[in-house]
Amino acid sequence: MEQNIDRRTALKLGGAATVAAVAGCSNPINGGGDGDGSGAGSYSQYLAVQNNQVFFAYADFQALEELDSGNQDDGSGGQMPNLEDPMLAPATGVFLIAFSAGFQLGALGLGGLLQTDSESNLNSSGEEVLIANSALVVTGEMDTDEISSTLTESGDQSFKTQYEQTGETGGYTLYEPAELSASGSSGSVVAVNDGELISAQNQSNVEAVIDAIDGSGRAADEFDEFSWLLNNGGNGVLALGGYGPDGYSSPGSDSGSGGSDTEFEFVNNSGGFVGSMTFDGDNLNSVIAASSDQITEDQQGNIESEFQSDRTDVSVDFKGNGRLVAEATYSRDVLQGSSDSS
Repeated sequence: MEQNIDRRTALKLGGAATVAAVAGCSNPINGGGDGDGSGAGSYSQYLAVQNNQVFFAYADFQALEELDSGNQDDGSGGQMPNLEDPMLAPATGVFLIAFSAGFQLGALGLGGLLQTDSESNLNSSGEEVLIANSALVVTGEMDTDEISSTLTESGDQSFKTQYEQTGETGGYTLYEPAELSASGSSGSVVAVNDGELISAQNQSNVEAVIDAIDGSGRAADEFDEFSWLLNNGGNGVLALGGYGPDGYSSPGSDSGSGGSDTEFEFVNNSGGFVGSMTFDGDNLNSVIAASSDQITEDQQGNIESEFQSDRTDVSVDFKGNGRLVAEATYSRDVLQGSSDSS
């Protein structure tokens, strides 16, 4: 089945998909930076090595919100194209982000972090959202008193969990559920300062992100190959990627260790990819950096075919040592035509 996503849902993230997720609907997902690397977004500082791998999905919510508000409704219904093109893979991270942010922030009573000023009931606001392995990171302007009050207030709805302050670590205030929910789930551990909110199922996953911010166990430092992938494919308003010397798997996948969870067949037992998207006027630009154990000359033709699109030209530049960088530009007219035919 071909996947389709609503363009406004994808760009706003905190809009229809997140609101539906917070309300308990099970179907909402189905329907540039100055960081350490010259080509990697600032999100790279949050990415830690866990289980000898790293996986992430990223969106600059503020940039996408500004882009969306500047576009007129052209009668298309706001539909993004089908996502079967490999070069559109970075956009699929939006599903993971919307699902994770929707349910986690909803349980915290903080769904408004990823809504526009006119829609939100909070003074705090999120600007960027990241899935860092199994942790959710929201950066922006955090009113710590407001967030503390929201977290610790009693839940007046079935999906809202009441939290209590349990300590501090690395300049962050920690919160944990005041008691087990009726289902037996313990909820998430939350860390907050005035610029970030980090949420994960256990404190060790939260602390892994905090340690990475401080420069300890950061994936870009531990894995030279992942650093190369970030620098060559990671600078965009949407980004998705993963790497592991023994293979990696995205959260919730069934690939397990020893195999990479990716659409690209040549990235199998070792390696990874990082892809990102930027918007330039009426064009969408996509770049994907990928690496594997090795890429022989005999494989190059098949790999180039794997990346090709029937909507636009794709250039694939083989860098040697199992590396490549693929780039493509889609015009708005081409994407709109695809959406109309869906």
